[in-house]
Amino acid sequence: MPRPASAPLLRSLWPLVLAGALAGGCGPKIVLQGVIDAPAPAPGAPPTKAALIQPDGRRHPLALRDDAFWLRDLGGCSVQIEGREGIRRLHVERWVVTDAGDGSQPYLGTLERAGLQVILRDRQTQAAFILDPETVGELADHIGAPVLVVGFIAGPNRLRVMSWRALRPLPPPM
Repeated sequence: MPRPASAPLLRSLWPLVLAGALAGGCGPKIVLQGVIDAPAPAPGAPPTKAALIQPDGRRHPLALRDDAFWLRDLGGCSVQIEGREGIRRLHVERWVVTDAGDGSQPYLGTLERAGLQVILRDRQTQAAFILDPETVGELADHIGAPVLVVGFIAGPNRLRVMSWRALRPLPPPM
């Protein structure tokens, strides 16, 4: 039976289609754990590139979108990332911070004000925590901004702040 005239064309295009699929993060889904390597940018410099360093030393540059952009500001934190391996980058789909770099489980989210109280809506647990007014301090200046908070529960949904770091806002949606 004769082959259709398009067969040689399809045979020559499959490597391009495969390369495009892999470059876009269409590889198999994987789950990796490690530490975020994201040096702080100099003032006025473009955002830094984040990478995941696994315990065995392998480095995975990250392709970030949505709230995964916060990973740029979480250098030194241990994370678990689920994503798809591309040719040069791991395309992040889901992620969770497992350690703030000091052995503690952090709280990560955006600050809100409700009357006199400052509330953190935690991205990881989907819970709202009232920050202890005695420990909020300068953190209250970051209402509406994303933050990473290290602390402990000091009552029903009350979080006592031990340390914190401000994160850069997410870029506008494209």
